[in-house]
Amino acid sequence: MLHGRGAECELIEELLDGSRRGRSDCLVLAGAAGIGKSALLRYAAERAGDTTVLQIRGVQAETAMPFAGLHALLRPVRDRLPSLSGPQRHALAGALGLEAGEVPSRFLVAAAVVELLATLAEERPVVCLVDDVQWVDPQSLGVLTFAARRLRDDRVAMIFTLRMDAAGPLSQTGRLLSDLRWLTVAPLEDGSADRLLDERPELDPAARHAVKSAAHGNPLALLALSADGRRQARVEPLALTGHLEADYLSRTVGLNARVRRLLLLAAADDSGDLTVLLSAAVRQDASEADLAAAEERGLLTVAGNRVDFVHPLVRSAVFQAAPSSLRREAHLALAEALADLDPARAVWHRASAAMPPDEDVAGELADLGAAAVHRAATDLAARAYERAAELTADPDRRQGWLLDAAEACWDSGEVQRAVALIT
Repeated sequence: MLHGRGAECELIEELLDGSRRGRSDCLVLAGAAGIGKSALLRYAAERAGDTTVLQIRGVQAETAMPFAGLHALLRPVRDRLPSLSGPQRHALAGALGLEAGEVPSRFLVAAAVVELLATLAEERPVVCLVDDVQWVDPQSLGVLTFAARRLRDDRVAMIFTLRMDAAGPLSQTGRLLSDLRWLTVAPLEDGSADRLLDERPELDPAARHAVKSAAHGNPLALLALSADGRRQARVEPLALTGHLEADYLSRTVGLNARVRRLLLLAAADDSGDLTVLLSAAVRQDASEADLAAAEERGLLTVAGNRVDFVHPLVRSAVFQAAPSSLRREAHLALAEALADLDPARAVWHRASAAMPPDEDVAGELADLGAAAVHRAATDLAARAYERAAELTADPDRRQGWLLDAAEACWDSGEVQRAVALIT
């Protein structure tokens, strides 16, 4: 049950009803971590009824992979690509890795997605749900926002969730979404927070008061902090994120070194690939049994070949609490595990472990940058060139790679960052 979210649910119902009546619309749900955005997205999926539901969750490890989000979102309907007109069909197939060839035109890819969604909506309404949009690659997000602006009477509803921890300048993701309709998901009011805490009757009055004061109406914080009744009035006035990270980190107390190493590997990789994780774990004397121990503590979940932390703050808590030497060891173990499976990701892990100067890794990053430019993945190219410049001791190589990074930023529309790199 979603306590205190009547207005938000009503707006979602309005959006879904509009799609059934032949009106396309889009909504951005923005708010802090744990505020309930994902829960509202699950509500939308449950209430979608007899519609075509396409949904994804942004994956931080895939933000540098062009069209990775689009590939995941359209996977259930990619058998419908033959129905598209020729140029659009080939462009979208190329973007999704289904056809080899030249780098596809982003405009044609976007036009193909508009045509595909409109075609699907002729049969039944379409609902696109994108969770954690801040971790969707820029190419996919650009295509989806293009579609959101052009679909009007096509029975398509789109909902994005965007994590925003504090007021301030919009991120690049926020700017891409800025002209769409937004709803900021606010903290729960006192009455709703009380009803949520009523589900934790084991809390005594002092603990309940302390939890409520610390959580500031954040549903995840209310549940996470109330899970340990021993906190009671000892909940200290940390920032909310600090509270949640401290709570999750407390669950690692008592775990042996092998389990902690495995957790750090999962935090350093963040791709969720079980095969890669276990391969790297073997290199650090950990095993699948240690994975089960972490799962029993409520830190992560395993489903099929995916490993996911129960919340992104678990990942950050585990990673930030580890000494830098152990972080580097984890990245090197992952690089070894990925050497044959995904050489590009292996390079990034070596780069994360590298201490400047490291000319070999710098050169590998520059090669990645050049390949990314060829694929029009200018955001990825900028990151690769900039990190290469950090790792080289050669002033001429550094200057050239900073200029390459600046040019890639300029092509990505990140003018301020380009100017900073040139400076």
